Amino acid sequence: MKSICIKNIYIMTFIIILLFTLCGCSTNIDSTLKTTQQDLTGNIVSGGGGYMAYYDGLFYFANQEDGNRLYQMDVNLENKEKLSDKSNFSSRIQIQSNENKLFYLQNSKSSADESFIWTLYSYDLVQRSESKVLDKNICSYTINDDWIFFSTIDTKELYKVKLDGSSMQLLYEGDPYIPVSIQIYNDQLFYGWDEAIIRMNLDGTNLQSWPTYPSLLHVYQQFVYYINMFSGALCKFNPNENNTTTDDIILVDNDVLNFTISENVLYYTTIDNKIYEIDLNGNNTRYITDGTAPIVLGKYLFYYDINDKMVSIPLNK
Repeated sequence: MKSICIKNIYIMTFIIILLFTLCGCSTNIDSTLKTTQQDLTGNIVSGGGGYMAYYDGLFYFANQEDGNRLYQMDVNLENKEKLSDKSNFSSRIQIQSNENKLFYLQNSKSSADESFIWTLYSYDLVQRSESKVLDKNICSYTINDDWIFFSTIDTKELYKVKLDGSSMQLLYEGDPYIPVSIQIYNDQLFYGWDEAIIRMNLDGTNLQSWPTYPSLLHVYQQFVYYINMFSGALCKFNPNENNTTTDDIILVDNDVLNFTISENVLYYTTIDNKIYEIDLNGNNTRYITDGTAPIVLGKYLFYYDINDKMVSIPLNK
């Protein structure tokens, strides 16, 4: 009975995080315009991505001071400029940069039943124009080359579609749980659902699974990092060393709420809303600040404070 209660607590916590912290992948700042896939999978948080993105010298985010509308600002966190007139229920919208376009989920409440609706839009940074890409109610997504890989809340299916919303292909269906934390690493697709971590080819073939009960997962270098739904422990394993079971390495014992990885440093939040950093082997723990949902972009650590306001502090990098 105790284990069932613990699982239910983490399931409810995860659902809340998923609805209000859904996010797309973010890029680390470098001198080039094209980021590597490792950059994209390295800087993510809570369900598969970041509530901020970076491209060509600018940050992109949902501005809490203006109805959580899409904004940009410079690398000094100044000169804010509104890009979209669409308001959002939450500031933690999924945003991902891809070449000269932003992709982001606009979230709103249904007038019929007060449920949440997540619609995918793109914003052309050259043409300065916005367009709707997908009308499906999307849970998690990521972009690889010319394809968007995404899961649906209503039907709990996994698809891929061209960047303009055409040529949609169903990759996987039939599970009772929604695929979350969708990521691509070394031309393979990873995601989590209630009972397992899944890996497959980009066409949906050669599916493999590991019974790990993840609430959130990130793929970084050759390891899969995830939070155990039962204990809240932050763990990692190498899927290439064992194709049937996990040989987990526990990095943090329990009560981890969410985490991100950037430049070989792991940042995580505990359930008492404290942010720490550790190395990728689980050593050298250091308390940073009170807050949740850390993301690192450039020289800043972005996070949400105890008042649920997005703030940032400079990092010594």
